[in-house]
Amino acid sequence: MPEKTHEADSIIVQNIDVDCNFEDEESGYNHSEFFEVKWDGKPHRVAPGETRKFPRYIATHFMKHLTDHIINKLDPDGKKKLWQDKKVRGEIEKKIWIGVDSYVLEQDTKMQSPPPVDAPVVDVRPAPEPVQVESEKPKYTPPPSVKSAAQPVEPPAPVKDYPVDDKGNRIYTLVELRSECDKLDIPYTEKEGKEELQTKIKKEFA
Repeated sequence: MPEKTHEADSIIVQNIDVDCNFEDEESGYNHSEFFEVKWDGKPHRVAPGETRKFPRYIATHFMKHLTDHIINKLDPDGKKKLWQDKKVRGEIEKKIWIGVDSYVLEQDTKMQSPPPVDAPVVDVRPAPEPVQVESEKPKYTPPPSVKSAAQPVEPPAPVKDYPVDDKGNRIYTLVELRSECDKLDIPYTEKEGKEELQTKIKKEFA
């Protein structure tokens, strides 16, 4: 096993939710047919008892939501507080997460594909130094005493690789908010949206 895992590692998961007739009205399917999660709007489905290979990030997403669904069936009223029971959650996740099919090594992600056969050859040699014509007059360079003091250069503003609102605050996705709730052991349901999750997280730090 490599020292570091990668989000593109191939992971085998299984839909252990057999004999379930739950009708998901929001997504419009019955769990007797398959269990579905979506990533970037694309559905990923696994039939009851079936095993599938997914990239690590989708496999983790699938395991989390299937575990939530099973816990919700075991404790629909929340009286047993199974949402907060890490032992119960861990036992369910172990049954869903079959194992690693293959790893993606870090150096593999840095390799670049070779250009196609018909691609033009790019000259990567440095450009030649310009030749000064004798008739040209040399440019005047003022002495150090005449040169103005160097002005401080402001560093470029950091580039944000995530969406922000009009005030510059980061906009979190529903997946990121659910992940933060998991880290903070904050219970939530699949029907809760971004605003509800953000309110719960703010209360945790209030």
